[in-house]
Parts: sequence; structure tokens; C-alpha cells
Amino acid sequence: MMKAQNEPVVVAGLVTAALEMVIAFSLSMGWIDWDSNQIASFNNLVVALAALAVVAIPLIGAYMARARVTPVANPRNNEGVELVAKAE
Repeated sequence: MMKAQNEPVVVAGLVTAALEMVIAFSLSMGWIDWDSNQIASFNNLVVALAALAVVAIPLIGAYMARARVTPVANPRNNEGVELVAKAE
């Protein structure tokens, strides 16, 4: 999972290649009988899903990190006590 957070493009590329490899193998073995339009449609779907994953993984990571950080404007601990002393 750490690799997906650090290199989402690599992970999306690997997933895309793996799915397309499975389809190509299935076509060559005769397990599925698709014409060129169906193959192109499937490839477009896989690429679109991979692009969505490339965008979604960093956004989800950013959202999760934001929920765990102390705000800079008015930092307080869990009891509501200010974490930075105010200058007087």
C-alpha cells in the first residue's frame, strides 16, 4: 500500500498492463471472442479507470492526512487547551 501512495502512476500502469494482458491472453486462447471495436472499448475503459485511480489515490491520502494534523490557525489538544501560548 505504501507504494500506491508514493507512486500512484506506476501502480495504475501495472494494473492497466495486467488487465490488458489477461484480455490478450484470453483472446489468444479463444476463451473470449471480441472484435477490434470491443477490444478498443475495453482498453479505453481500463485506461479511464487507471486515470481515475491516479487522481483518487493522492486525494484520499491528502484527506486522511488532513484529518490527522493540528490546524495552524488555532491549535488545541483533545481537551481544548491551546497549544501555543499567546504573546501578551
